[in-house]
Amino acid sequence: MESLKKKNAITLIALVVTIIVLLILAGVTLSFVAGENGILKRATDAVDINEKASIVEEVQLAMTELQMQYYEEYYVDKKITQTQVEYLAEKLTQGSKTDNGTIKLEGTEITYTGSNGTITKGTFDEMTGKITMEGIIIGGIGQEPEGNRTYLYREGDKKEALTGGWEILKQQNASANLEEYDYIEMNSKNDNYCLMKLSTKNKIDITNYKKVNFDVTVISNGWQGSSVSGGFNYGISQNPITLESAFLNSPERSMEVGENMKLSLDITDYEGDYFIGMENSRFLVKVHSIWLE
Repeated sequence: MESLKKKNAITLIALVVTIIVLLILAGVTLSFVAGENGILKRATDAVDINEKASIVEEVQLAMTELQMQYYEEYYVDKKITQTQVEYLAEKLTQGSKTDNGTIKLEGTEITYTGSNGTITKGTFDEMTGKITMEGIIIGGIGQEPEGNRTYLYREGDKKEALTGGWEILKQQNASANLEEYDYIEMNSKNDNYCLMKLSTKNKIDITNYKKVNFDVTVISNGWQGSSVSGGFNYGISQNPITLESAFLNSPERSMEVGENMKLSLDITDYEGDYFIGMENSRFLVKVHSIWLE
């Protein structure tokens, strides 16, 4: 009888120990499976990462397709005159469908809405056409028809979304016309000391650009004699441009009547936001285009 009791006691102790061990193992297993860095959490994270990667891939494919459409419509069909960034912005604002959702642009905010209702946000760069989503940069402008350009003015289009429009600064006898023609008319030829300037109303981020360019035609000079001196000045400024202020890194250019000039200013050493402007003295000129590249 005493031996039987001893055996029962040992069996009970073994059972308790076994239960304790099993509980410890269960706790370890539960932590391994459902803990903060457990299998379930890592599996959920992997699914989330995979879904985000799929969305980014969809957006990348949509941007590539839009770029191909742009090349076809610009080069082949010759139906449009927009820059690539303008084209991308227009199409994305209208809404671009993908296999599993829709991409929509409002201002500079990109929203991807999946067919299952999933919403992913990103940003659109108005200068380069690049989309940033989930920390990944997507798309951006490829080779433009006339090089990699961002236009600030182009044949009547003042690019107000970027420039804010153009501000006219002039002396009494100077005039400018930004509305009537497909060019900017700068007329400061009526007085020997006549001067006028045009400036972007907004500051422009020139960090990723090497040059600012001006396409200008000289119509006539200020006086009857061709020996009258004058010039077309252009440049950048960190402060709002006034008639009295000077441009940074500004090469004044003498001009001949009838001359069409492609003027270029090196801005490689400058970063950040600047006003961009022009100054005309004693000439009537047409400004056809202004662009960064």
